[in-house]
Amino acid sequence: MKDFKQGLWYFLYIVLLGVILNFGYNIEHEIRVLALTRANTWGLHFYELIYPIVIGIYFATPNFINEINNPGKWDVNWTRLISAGIPTLYIASTNILYLSVIGKYLPLPMNYDRMFYSLFGIVFGYILLTSVRKSKS
Repeated sequence: MKDFKQGLWYFLYIVLLGVILNFGYNIEHEIRVLALTRANTWGLHFYELIYPIVIGIYFATPNFINEINNPGKWDVNWTRLISAGIPTLYIASTNILYLSVIGKYLPLPMNYDRMFYSLFGIVFGYILLTSVRKSKS
């Protein structure tokens, strides 16, 4: 019975992931149409940054739920957040940084497909949520 319940949770997790991906794709399409008609791509670039981070947070949610049930005091793994989180956020936000006022002063990795930046956004979202944990002491 326990295996059935666990399998059901996995199934619901994947179905919800599909719903989120479909919903996100539809929103992105609408934002892309608006960006093309208004010749303003800031909203599209902002969405292309936030959406992968949300997906990464969703991937980390099962781990976070297990962490909630653990005894202990809440703590932040600053080492992980700073050493891995900041570089992944930097690369994921390259499109917005490039269009900003400070863009011309920053070394920006360019000439990559959008998927490249999205993967770094997903990794940042995962790192963001998994850096919050309960310490055993």
